[in-house]
Amino acid sequence: MNNKIFKECIFVWALLLPLLAFSQSKKPTIMVVPSDNYCIQHGFTTVFNSQGTKEVLPAYKKAVQNDAELN
Repeated sequence: MNNKIFKECIFVWALLLPLLAFSQSKKPTIMVVPSDNYCIQHGFTTVFNSQGTKEVLPAYKKAVQNDAELN
């Protein structure tokens, strides 16, 4: 009886081990962007007219590419 349980445990581990190994290979991706306030203070913004109202949005890509502090 113990031999059968042992064989079943080995079988389950043989099936689960590759699954666990492959699931760990993908690493998470984290993107850090500057704050809206930083972009506005340093002039990294995009201004456009939205139905008669002036909208100011931060330009994150422009900030990261042009500011040496954000490396």
